[in-house]
Amino acid sequence: MSLWNEYMNEYVSLPQTKRQQMIERVQQRQTELLRNKNLSYVTVTINGEEREAVITRSDNGDDIKNLLSLPNEKFERGSLVEWQDNYWLIISHDVQDELYTRAKIQQCNYTLKWINNNGDIIERHCIITNNDRNSSGERETKEITVGDNRLNLIIAKDSETKELYRGQRFLVDDVDAQQNILAYQITKPDRLPGLYNGKGVYTFGLKECNRSTNDNTELMVADYYTLINNSNKDDIDVPTSQPYAIRIEGCNDGVLYIDEDCELSFSIVDKQGDIIQNSNGYEYSLENGEDYVSIKPSADNHTLTLYVPLKYSFIGKRVKVRVMSSLYNLSTEKEFVIKGWS
Repeated sequence: MSLWNEYMNEYVSLPQTKRQQMIERVQQRQTELLRNKNLSYVTVTINGEEREAVITRSDNGDDIKNLLSLPNEKFERGSLVEWQDNYWLIISHDVQDELYTRAKIQQCNYTLKWINNNGDIIERHCIITNNDRNSSGERETKEITVGDNRLNLIIAKDSETKELYRGQRFLVDDVDAQQNILAYQITKPDRLPGLYNGKGVYTFGLKECNRSTNDNTELMVADYYTLINNSNKDDIDVPTSQPYAIRIEGCNDGVLYIDEDCELSFSIVDKQGDIIQNSNGYEYSLENGEDYVSIKPSADNHTLTLYVPLKYSFIGKRVKVRVMSSLYNLSTEKEFVIKGWS
């Protein structure tokens, strides 16, 4: 048996009161050193409560720090830390916390918004990264080759985030890029690795997806108009006994010209052609045109702009735009031909 094992056996076998006295002496000395002789001693706010702690640099990048508690202070994974006018998530911690708690915090770089089942807009500080880090902040060294834009979402587990599901859409982008906001959907829920005793962080794999006219870029909430309409359906009298249709107007009667914007507008009409509803609540998709036609919904979701780049090989190609209304359970499509000039 090694000297260390002999020491540990003897140490653990000490009477509880004497061992506790030793722990308390170490804790008192540690508290004095951290408060009075450590330049990294700070006051932070954790889950809304002011706490004392020590924050130091880590080897995982400037956006990840080491968080050390004072004796008798406990940290939990998934807690939100406010420090230096920024928000941080506790993404991992050492379960050996008898003297103090050691944890890692990662800086939040995004506020994610979505609508829950009650129709409320939920906001959570979170971490958006590329696919080169795991839920503990460690960088992955293996190479990953993907054909489209993929991100990781790291977010604290709570009563709202545990309801997030595969296929759920979000707007994830710089809010100032209003006309070019990107949409993503959950493709890989990875909930378990970041949890300890039921608390911690979830990691979700995100994949870029098409924007929709139901997205609200001002609020940065995906599927806003669909979800708001669904939550208010009991208060909306939607006639179903008469025929209704989606009317598509604009774009030169089915012609797209290269290097020119073409604007479409949608409305719900009855069999006499009278407009029932003008704007919100539409979804759209492209058929046979993803490689050469871009679609940009307006900020107010009243119109849709089609654009074909200046490339003459696109002349003569055809594309279909499919428009759907979940509120009225309607869909229609319109075919366009690309020409070289107007």
